Amino acid sequence: MKNKDQSDISFPEAFKRTMENIFPLLSEQMAFLQLALPALRALAGERDRGLPVMHAVMGEQVRGQRDWTQFIQGTLEKNSDPVAFFPLRMPSRLRMLAQSQAIVSLPEGEERIDKGTVVTIQLL
Repeated sequence: MKNKDQSDISFPEAFKRTMENIFPLLSEQMAFLQLALPALRALAGERDRGLPVMHAVMGEQVRGQRDWTQFIQGTLEKNSDPVAFFPLRMPSRLRMLAQSQAIVSLPEGEERIDKGTVVTIQLL
């Protein structure tokens, strides 16, 4: 990779600069899970780079902003078929981190995911 002055920079330095530009845009946890962890797994030579995924049905509607991708943490109700995903809405981020079992993505351009919609979730 190259600096602005066209001098070479190492991959670790380029990765660090990229993460410094992206981290302010995302929460640190989501940035790590969605960007850094797959990159680290790729560097380690692993084929499965992301979090494990599965399908679930939305137990509640979620809403968000249309102009950016959002990652919503939630819990799973495993005694239903298919498994149901319920978004966490807690005042404490620490408690939410501790209780979160999965993540669903609300993609850019979408404002909501309706209850009953089958979605792909990432397992934590």
